[in-house]
Amino acid sequence: MATKSDPTKDPEFQKVVRHFVTTPPKPHSEMKIGKRMAKAVQNARSQPAIEAFEELRLLLEQPSCPGGATDSFLQMIQHLDKCVRVKLAYETAARTGKATIVLEPTNLFARFMTAFRAGDWPLVSIIEHEICSSSAGRPAPYA
Repeated sequence: MATKSDPTKDPEFQKVVRHFVTTPPKPHSEMKIGKRMAKAVQNARSQPAIEAFEELRLLLEQPSCPGGATDSFLQMIQHLDKCVRVKLAYETAARTGKATIVLEPTNLFARFMTAFRAGDWPLVSIIEHEICSSSAGRPAPYA
């Protein structure tokens, strides 16, 4: 009857394990993505409304931000149609059909952001009330 030997005591196995343990990890290379995907990622980063919401998120994380500001933001976010407008940006001639959807903040939301940056909390609540109380069927003013 043959006896089974412990495979971890094999010198070749120990050599491989030592090499594996002592070799430092290599940094990952950037993922290669196609031109269309890279363009889509670039377009998503260049959306003015998304940048404004990201800035607002960072402002809400500040310790000097009052609790009412978070409530104001949560009320306002329920009315995104009053905060963001959709525009088409044509990259080339119109016949090629290459257009990009751009999300832009409305003027009312831009006023909200200006007041929020300045820490003018009474004005923030007034603008938030304007956004939330305007009639549901009427779109936000663009001018």
